[in-house]
Parts: sequence; structure tokens; C-alpha cells
Amino acid sequence: MNREVLLRGKSLTRRWGGLVAVSEVSLELERGSVHAVIGTNGAGKSTLINLLSGEFPPSSGQVELL
Repeated sequence: MNREVLLRGKSLTRRWGGLVAVSEVSLELERGSVHAVIGTNGAGKSTLINLLSGEFPPSSGQVELL
């Protein structure tokens, strides 16, 4: 099966002052796959989604739409 990556996050980090909400997250989202982000309250799930969607700029790292 041929893998088609549609979106890639590389070493994503987002800081809010002294708080690190997302730290060095890398992932690839593939066509035809179902993806989920799970975790406890305050784990950075919404921040990660906002980084991937372009709502927030990363403090470091990059998002690529392929």
C-alpha cells in the first residue's frame, strides 16, 4: 500500500510565557487514516490542533501541508 502523507508536523513546540503547552511533537497525517488526539485536561490537545490548523504559530518547529 502506498502511503500518502497530507500533513506533517515537525518538532512542534508552543510556549505561553513560562508554560510549555506542546513540546517537540512530530507526526504525519495520512490520506484514508483516522487519527485521534487523547489525553487529560491541560495536556495540550487543543493547542496541538490549533498549531496544525494554523490558528496558532508554533514557538518552534513547522507544519507542512503536502
